[in-house]
Amino acid sequence: MPSSLGGLALFVALLAPGFVYSSRRERRVSARSLTTLRETGIVVMVSLACNVAVLGLLAIVGLIVSSADGLAELSPFLSEPGSYTSKHPGRVFVWSVALVSMSCVFAHVAAEPPVLVKRLAVRLRADRLRLLGQWLERDGPQPIAYISGWSKAFHTDAPAGAFTLVGLELTDDTYIEGPLLSFNPQIGEDNDRSIVLCAPLRIRRAGKDVLVPLDVHRIVIAAGTVRFMTVSFVETLGD
Repeated sequence: MPSSLGGLALFVALLAPGFVYSSRRERRVSARSLTTLRETGIVVMVSLACNVAVLGLLAIVGLIVSSADGLAELSPFLSEPGSYTSKHPGRVFVWSVALVSMSCVFAHVAAEPPVLVKRLAVRLRADRLRLLGQWLERDGPQPIAYISGWSKAFHTDAPAGAFTLVGLELTDDTYIEGPLLSFNPQIGEDNDRSIVLCAPLRIRRAGKDVLVPLDVHRIVIAAGTVRFMTVSFVETLGD
């Protein structure tokens, strides 16, 4: 553990990428509740991976730009970091801020990769399974996916730029249809969750056969009142 205030500050700063990663994942991706040990491990490992990646990138750039001068500058810092820091505090501070900032950007992107990266990952995984199919038991037990059923329905294979149109039949036989605005992504399938739809909304009352416009801007529906749900991805929304 750090024995000085400066060491403690550096220790916390180097863990910042892990906190950025965890915070973004909690807001954007549904996941099971983890133990304190596993959460701490994720923060530490993500921070370590991002910091090492950025250090490697900076080292490569430094070698390309300044060649031998870069090695001459890096050598005293690695051999005597305390002495070098005391002589060049400003330089070390600037590079430390740059390192942590770039690492946090890496962690932010890694928490929810862009759509193109996700599609590439899916394609590579499919190719890998096809190439290794003769060694894999495809019909055997599959890994458990810790993801909300709602998240899987709304996000899996969703076309970029498309609207998510949700239809809900409620326990009183009412049917409501409208674009998805937000939902609770927690994995626990309990009645405390809710889903929010936005205009344009349509409703079919119990005992009726026709969908009619619902003249509101938002509607919040509790999970406990939903009998079943349909999900469609559409390019445009009707009036």
